[in-house]
Amino acid sequence: MTQGRELFNRKEGLKVKFACILCHQQEKAIEKSSLEKIGDKLPVIINKHITEKSKGARIPDDSQEMKALMAYIRDEHS
Repeated sequence: MTQGRELFNRKEGLKVKFACILCHQQEKAIEKSSLEKIGDKLPVIINKHITEKSKGARIPDDSQEMKALMAYIRDEHS
């Protein structure tokens, strides 16, 4: 979970301008009900935020980074 936490909390790991945690905390945290609705589309949603909101490059759905980030998000919000 450490890699996923670092990717979520630090912009350097994903090479983005803004870390995920800057927007997704407290009242804007990802809710369990939202994760359930998203289901298998979580990589699509993550990449949409990375490319559109954080001004980074898409990461492959099957990459170690994506797997770690998804595991962290699901673990933290379940």
